[in-house]
Amino acid sequence: MFSILLWIVAVIVGIAALLGLIVVLLNLWFIVLGKDKYTDAQRWGAIKWIVSWAVPLLTFSRTEMEGLEKLSDEQLKTGVVYANHQSIFDIFTFVKTVKRRHAYIAKVEIGRIFLLNRGMRLIRCGFLDRDNPRLAVQTMYDATKAVTEGILMVIFPEGTRIINGPMGGFKAGSFKVAVKAKAAIVPTTIYNSHMIGKRWPLPTTVKIKIHDPIPYEDYKGMSTAAIAKMVEGIIKADLL
Repeated sequence: MFSILLWIVAVIVGIAALLGLIVVLLNLWFIVLGKDKYTDAQRWGAIKWIVSWAVPLLTFSRTEMEGLEKLSDEQLKTGVVYANHQSIFDIFTFVKTVKRRHAYIAKVEIGRIFLLNRGMRLIRCGFLDRDNPRLAVQTMYDATKAVTEGILMVIFPEGTRIINGPMGGFKAGSFKVAVKAKAAIVPTTIYNSHMIGKRWPLPTTVKIKIHDPIPYEDYKGMSTAAIAKMVEGIIKADLL
């Protein structure tokens, strides 16, 4: 009995040591990637590479995406993806599946998570602090600038994760990025990502549907409140 307990303790210690080593190596890698000798495109490629193999390995999940071709450079010059938000895994599954370089606007709390914040900053993600208007304005400005440069921006207009229950209302302010960048709006519906944590270690299939992009000319002149209601309706219809 005692030998079995020792074996269990040894396994737990070994796993903890391995995870600790991985964290240290990732942190060092992110520090190196942050150096000026690397371009934004190289940083994006490195982050995508590690997410692409790590997500299926650690979460036992797979992703099915409908309409991926609508996000290609050929079909979408500039755009902002607006999606419902079920889980922190939404970001990981999106990075794993979408080949085009993109970034995110996340709430400031995500920016305080060790390693995750460093990795997200490397691909020009912004962290929105609604309690600090000056920094919030700067975050939105940086996101708009990135969109005009051809980087696909992904925003969750509910403002928080809705793990259980119906989809939350969309905040109109988040649509200022698309309006100011004069970019297409891409409504996107995410299904089942909240089940990854609930079902683990059982496998989970996350489904993502890319709806038809809405060109700037089609919503130009509308208020952000009206735009939010329109996009919310498109996404919510597929969740019913």
